Amino acid sequence: MRKSERWSGVALLLGIVMGSVAWGARTPARRTRQAPVGDARAVIKLTPETMELGPGEVLILELALKNPYGHPTIASASLKAPDSLQLSQPQWDGPMPAWGAKWYTRVQADADAKSGSYPLPLTYYVDRDGEYAAKLSVTVKKPIDVEMLPDMAAGAVKFRVTNRLKARVERGRVELKNDDRLLQNQVSAEFGPIAPGATEEISIPVMSNALAPGMGYRFHATAQTYAGYKTEFSRTLLFYGERK
Repeated sequence: MRKSERWSGVALLLGIVMGSVAWGARTPARRTRQAPVGDARAVIKLTPETMELGPGEVLILELALKNPYGHPTIASASLKAPDSLQLSQPQWDGPMPAWGAKWYTRVQADADAKSGSYPLPLTYYVDRDGEYAAKLSVTVKKPIDVEMLPDMAAGAVKFRVTNRLKARVERGRVELKNDDRLLQNQVSAEFGPIAPGATEEISIPVMSNALAPGMGYRFHATAQTYAGYKTEFSRTLLFYGERK
């Protein structure tokens, strides 16, 4: 082979290699991140954004996870529950479609949980190199106040139920017991939905004809919310006046 032909072959091969490199430089990368690492607000939506729970109550938390790449990939997410809180599903992982995924878990406060703020950290991993962090603030507090009062005019025991929460309605029921057999067929009454900060009055009838004015009668009440909070208390009630 002549020397000129050999150099022509080398030049041709070099041209092919350089052209391939140039074409690769012009071709966009397959993975284009739509949100920077750590920008949790762009890829994580929590519903509710803050949570209020009474001791023993359970609520559903929805986590909407966005796919920051825009194409199917693998992802995982985990929640770390602090003391006094329990999670039904603390971790999710699996294939992540291009449009994202939703994940649900029950958040429950222990029946003996103390009042206070409990942070619930969330870590979201996408395709092993995308990491995002968020935090749900869970406030544990007594959700309702219940006051028991005599109502001679109505021939009933009256309850004033106040919702102490700031962002969630409460529903539930009150059950009444009496050792003197003053109750009739109805021994419970429902309350709610009570708006945050509002008060509702409910009544349970008693056998007012058997009441002696000024005499004390012992009643035992159990109030519970349908979310899981429960409280029991007893009061001695004095009935005065006449029934209307």
